[in-house]
Amino acid sequence: MSAPLLVGRKLEETARDIYGDIWVSALAKNLRRSKRTILRYRDGDSRIPGAVRRALLALIDAQIAILMQRKAELSDEYVADR
Repeated sequence: MSAPLLVGRKLEETARDIYGDIWVSALAKNLRRSKRTILRYRDGDSRIPGAVRRALLALIDAQIAILMQRKAELSDEYVADR
């Protein structure tokens, strides 16, 4: 069961990067899963379905897009301040 646990740890790390300390409830709401299910994924007690992995990848892409936009806005403000 070590492989699912490793994936579960990555799930937690990634979700914490996106949502912070409220990652379990926020991820559960976003994925339309129960908090208990999210914790089972994390603990390696349940396999993470492909649909959930794809949804997590989409969340990462969305977060990257938001951060890239903020970076561009800050860069524009920095250039304007010079």
